[in-house]
Amino acid sequence: MPSITASRNAAAFQKYFTHCFMRDDKKLYFGTDGDASVEYDEDGTDQVRCAGTNAWKFDLPIAVGSNTETLATNKTLVATDLTLQLLKDDGSEDRTIILPAEASSDGLIFIIVNTGTSNDLIVTDDASATIVTIQENSKSAMLVCDGTSWKTITSA
Repeated sequence: MPSITASRNAAAFQKYFTHCFMRDDKKLYFGTDGDASVEYDEDGTDQVRCAGTNAWKFDLPIAVGSNTETLATNKTLVATDLTLQLLKDDGSEDRTIILPAEASSDGLIFIIVNTGTSNDLIVTDDASATIVTIQENSKSAMLVCDGTSWKTITSA
């Protein structure tokens, strides 16, 4: 491959580099001291992880992807859980979905869909106050935290 260092133009670069591939569980570092990084975590959560103190700014804190789960017990969500939660109970009873503490969840968004056909999902805050009850048969709610409380938009 010819050197593109001398030409330093986008057309020359694009002629040879259309995609950049990184091996699983390897990091791409940014900054002179490598104080920010991006990694695809293949052997852990299968998520793209960004790290670095004050290095990353996102307008919406959304973890791309979805979690599909049949619940035999209640479920506690944490800030690193995927945004889209497709949940149903195991057919025995309503289940409680516990949201993370508001103080550490500013800007966090969850979309919870009840894919079950017989029981409700009761969404509560970390102090056990009910935020919303999501009925069966694909009813859903979007929950957004402003750092002091959870706000909801629900399906009809």
